Amino acid sequence: MNPIRNILVIVDPTAKQQPAVAKGAPLAEKLAARLDLFICDTKAARDIRYAELVVL
Repeated sequence: MNPIRNILVIVDPTAKQQPAVAKGAPLAEKLAARLDLFICDTKAARDIRYAELVVL
């Protein structure tokens, strides 16, 4: 029996690519584990994303 039941992956809301998710998803599938995504979206991170939208 596999002792790993849950895998927690931290997602960066400011990143365009999520390598941790790309690695965690197949690992969770192989281990039949649950994949939890943790996203901490702060006001500073939102301000950065909004500033990028205004520039475009």
